[in-house]
Formats: sequence, structure tokens, C-alpha cells
Amino acid sequence: PEGFVGSVRLGCDNGDVAIAEGGCPAHCGSGIVDGAKYSGMLHLTNVSLVCPIAGTIYVGCEDGYVTVYEGNCLGGCEAGTLTDPMGAVIAYTEIDHLGNVTGTCTGDKSGYVQVNCSDGLAMLDPLPGQRCSSHCPDGANLTTSNFTVIFAPPADHGQTS
Repeated sequence: PEGFVGSVRLGCDNGDVAIAEGGCPAHCGSGIVDGAKYSGMLHLTNVSLVCPIAGTIYVGCEDGYVTVYEGNCLGGCEAGTLTDPMGAVIAYTEIDHLGNVTGTCTGDKSGYVQVNCSDGLAMLDPLPGQRCSSHCPDGANLTTSNFTVIFAPPADHGQTS
């Protein structure tokens, strides 16, 4: 029938009809594997596919199933957050494979940190001077060397009062 290839010989075994030999393996319809699109393939056909972001894969069709034989498709990174060694949470936007963006320190932190992407894995990669800094808490007091207490208003990192 259409969509299959091959032939069979039927046999009769004590009143039951069964396939005695041969087979009819299926062709593979169009689809997507590892993000790479392919057109319909005949049974036992092999092709190379270019991945949508980066990479190439070599696939084959066998009895209606597409299998990746070698290679891989490399992906980008979805938007998300990372935590630095000091516990600061850095938010970043979507990143292409081998790309980078400037992440923003969140919560009670301020600053920016570069975030890189390699095959779906986002990693902090701060440039010189980039880090998340803490704000000064409300009601923070400073005692000078002569024991004078200075009452400080709340302030963002880098702000003076």
C-alpha cells in the first residue's frame, strides 16, 4: 500500500493466515527531530539536516521512525535567572547559542552582570567591575571613631546622603 515498501508471502498454518516471509516497512512522513525539520523520507533513506540555531545532524528513516545517527543541534537559552556566589539573583532575557546579554541584579541588589549561553546552558560571565551590590538597609547607623552616632536614611548602592 501507499506509504510502505516491500512485499510479503502469506501462508496458511492450520487454518490461520499469517505472514510467512517478507514485510512492508513504512516510509517516514515529514517532521521535526531535535528542532531540525525534514521532508518525508523513504524507508532506509539517510539525510543530513541543518539545525535551526547551530549544528548538523545525520538522520535515517527505518520502518516509519526517524533516528539521529550522529551530530547534534545546539540550542539557545530561554529567559531566566541565575544566582551568583553571594546569593544575588540575576535576571536575563533569551540568549542565542554562543551569545551573551547583560543580566540585571534583582531584589535588594543593584548592578549588571554579563550572562553567556552555550547549547541551552546560561552561565554568569561578569566583565571587570560587573557585580551585584547591596543597598543600605533602613535605619542603618554609623558610629565614628569618636563615638558619634550618625543616623543614615535608607540609600541605594552608590547613593550618598
